[in-house]
Amino acid sequence: MLMSAVELAVRDLALNRVRTGLSALGLAIGIAAAIAMISIAQGSADKMKSDIARLGGDIIVVQPGQVRRAGSGTRTAARAFDVTDVEAVQQQVQGLRRVGSFSSMPTVAAARGGTWQVSAAGVNVAWFEARRLRLVHGRMFSDYEEAIGRAVCVLGAQVHRRLFGSERSIGEHVRLKTVSCEVIGVLEHQGKSGRLADDDDMIAMPLAAFQRRMSGKPEVQSIVVSARAGVPNERIAARLEALMSERRGATKGSEDFSVVDMRQEAAALAGTARTMMALLAAIAVTCLLLGGIGIMNVMLAAVDERTREIGIMLAIGATPQQIRMQMLAESALLSLVGGVLGAAGGLLFTISGAHLLELPVRLQIEIVMASMLTAIVVGLVFGYGPAAKASRLDPMTAMRMM
Repeated sequence: MLMSAVELAVRDLALNRVRTGLSALGLAIGIAAAIAMISIAQGSADKMKSDIARLGGDIIVVQPGQVRRAGSGTRTAARAFDVTDVEAVQQQVQGLRRVGSFSSMPTVAAARGGTWQVSAAGVNVAWFEARRLRLVHGRMFSDYEEAIGRAVCVLGAQVHRRLFGSERSIGEHVRLKTVSCEVIGVLEHQGKSGRLADDDDMIAMPLAAFQRRMSGKPEVQSIVVSARAGVPNERIAARLEALMSERRGATKGSEDFSVVDMRQEAAALAGTARTMMALLAAIAVTCLLLGGIGIMNVMLAAVDERTREIGIMLAIGATPQQIRMQMLAESALLSLVGGVLGAAGGLLFTISGAHLLELPVRLQIEIVMASMLTAIVVGLVFGYGPAAKASRLDPMTAMRMM
């Protein structure tokens, strides 16, 4: 009996190809959206976890100015740091592994006839070590080069690709405005992490060289520190706040600087990711419900069009249970077609979206199978009403319907 119901369902659906296709497409869009959104959200969460693991969770950033909640909500203007602030942190804050200094400005880099918009940065070697940045080619600055401000530079991965392609860049020269610097190293691909710089589009040179040749100012825009193993970030942050308040004459509540614990920022990002995951799940459920409503409308229309046929089937001996099974088989088959199309579309959208957003692809067969099973369940649930309506038809009344 079940096989007969399936055969009849295939025949009836094939007779109305356009309506069947549009109804299946509606459910397919819902399934594809569910698979793609959940998979991309998981890929985003995995990338965030990878970034946090790469940073090590012990990074604290100190910057001039604070974001005021009231008013415009912009960062307040504040006096920049200088080298003496960096030295004070090194000497007076206990429990630090590395103390890095950082300043930057946007500019255009030129080499071998090509140009690329970059962030020119002045840093010390400790900044690379605090950030746990690694080289794929070349070397870092030497202490001597850092002390005298020699015009040497380390390229981000994206800058290297744009200016030199697959060719070797070590020993070549890159021009930044009127400054020519010798390339001594290339960083591995990093990507952007929270408040920290996008290292891939950066050209880093010794801080003294940057201040003297690029910005013309003895400023340090941010101090990046990393804590020693076993030293809580909260303790380091409190010591930094106390030191900078003393040096800048700030009182509680009137600080003109900010101390950002990257571990806390990572936790905030994780909370945001969970919220987005819940929102995307709600959108996916809404898409599935809309697809289910489409199936119900199609099945109600089918019942109205085939009232006379259903009446004849009841008159020659078909039971209400058989009529109900016939209609449910059609809605289940329609849902299965939509589920298969949606699974294929979801996989395509996931791969394309992950590529465009530069996220890892996270395709789980469990999500695909669960989505297809959900499609069938949605079809049965929304198809039960039309099926019950068909099974309750009076044979004599139905046969008189045209």
